[in-house]
Amino acid sequence: HMSNHAYYEKFKDNVMTAERLGGQIGLHDRRINKILNKIAASPGQPSENERIKAKSIAKDKYLAVCFIMNSDKRHYGTLIRDIENEHTRGTNSYLETLTAAYDYLVNYKTDKLSNNDNDEGGL
Repeated sequence: HMSNHAYYEKFKDNVMTAERLGGQIGLHDRRINKILNKIAASPGQPSENERIKAKSIAKDKYLAVCFIMNSDKRHYGTLIRDIENEHTRGTNSYLETLTAAYDYLVNYKTDKLSNNDNDEGGL
């Protein structure tokens, strides 16, 4: 099991490597246009600064989702399922930035892992 911090650093290193090799992470036209519709003064003719901001937001959101969805399923499987289920019910629980996703994992309270399947709790 990798610590949250080690996972976070490895994830950021992988992102940097992909970008260095020419990857454009999270920059899907549909996602960018959806963001522009929310932030641009004139969505049909966004300014260059609005376009840059929309790309940054799209990338941040994409990385946050990737980070959570690829976290340790043994520790965060319930969290991932809860987020997915909320999404299907129309509630957006996905985080906005990679840093927010990391903080969420660090502060998430997981159930204690047990090797004893017959543990019924109690004292």
